[in-house]
Amino acid sequence: DPQELAAASQRVVELLDFCAAHLQHENNFVHTAMEARAKQQKGYPEPPLTRYSVMMISRSQTLNIDKARQLLGYVPEVSVDDAMNDFIEAWRQTHWR
Repeated sequence: DPQELAAASQRVVELLDFCAAHLQHENNFVHTAMEARAKQQKGYPEPPLTRYSVMMISRSQTLNIDKARQLLGYVPEVSVDDAMNDFIEAWRQTHWR
């Protein structure tokens, strides 16, 4: 039904707007406070989330290595899937509590 689809689509847009507003609030207040607290600690440890990290993970990014393959003969040593699995495991070991 076109009306139901339009209503559902509008609801999704509203939820996305809410999520964006929440991320903006987090970025402006919570992560700023986390960064300030980290600066007060000995050795200035990096907080789990910074304003920069939230900004980077909230943006869509696509990187293309085709030109490096063509011009330089580049061949990745690790597949994207293996790299992601390695990253997730390393993150869990250092941040997961």
